[in-house]
Amino acid sequence: MWPSPWDGLADLLRGPRGAGTRHATRSNIPDPMTNRGAVILALLILVAIGVDVVIYGSEHLVFLGKKFTDMLEWMAFWR
Repeated sequence: MWPSPWDGLADLLRGPRGAGTRHATRSNIPDPMTNRGAVILALLILVAIGVDVVIYGSEHLVFLGKKFTDMLEWMAFWR
């Protein structure tokens, strides 16, 4: 059985032993996104877009692009 990704969460939130803090410090938290992970994610997205264009054509990408810019403007409103 593979270990759960949440196994060490309590220790992570407890902080260093003897520190008397209940908050996680930055040194205890692993980086959420590495360069390798970002490259793999970008390649997966590009491959998915390429397959979509080959199968369905590129007309709907304009619609998706407009909706994406609308979403970015909406998100910028909330920051």
